Amino acid sequence: MLGLFNRFVDEQVRAIEDTKVKIKKRKGVIAFIRTFPHFSASVESMLPSEGSEKLNVRATIDDAYQRINKTMFESLKVIAKDNPAVTAGHGVVGQGIGDPEDKEALNYQILLIENMNHYVEEVEDHGDAVLREWKARAVEEMNEHLGLYIGAVIHRPLGKLLVCHPPLSLQTCPPLHATPLTDPSRRISSNPPKPS
Repeated sequence: MLGLFNRFVDEQVRAIEDTKVKIKKRKGVIAFIRTFPHFSASVESMLPSEGSEKLNVRATIDDAYQRINKTMFESLKVIAKDNPAVTAGHGVVGQGIGDPEDKEALNYQILLIENMNHYVEEVEDHGDAVLREWKARAVEEMNEHLGLYIGAVIHRPLGKLLVCHPPLSLQTCPPLHATPLTDPSRRISSNPPKPS
């Protein structure tokens, strides 16, 4: 029986790793993230409600949760990043946003935020430490990518202002476009030069 379950988990891990998403469909919640809450609820409903943490089957289930969740999170990042524009060096560098105008990098962040939010909202931990740990990781991932996304979106319209006036800094900034009125070295003298 244990061999069948391990084979089943191996097949699920392989199916997650082999998931390919077309570029045009790379939005919203990915199928394996959508399915996992139902899977974990079904598995947990088969276990006795009290004392299941002491059973050998609990350790087997927790190992399966670890493998499946690790694979889901890694595959999600690969799917989100899997785009010719992103992999060619225009965008996601170290999972951050380089150019705030890069739509692919923004889409990367959005896909991760959507999927992590779905995981956090839909997966019930049922008192299981492993599910609780992965929900906490999903919250961390979601918050990290939400921060990167918000930073990029705010930087788009306010980029020049943020460069000149960083938050928490009262330094002065040179004018964005020097004109005779704003640049003292280019001021027009009120006394024109006299002809010689």
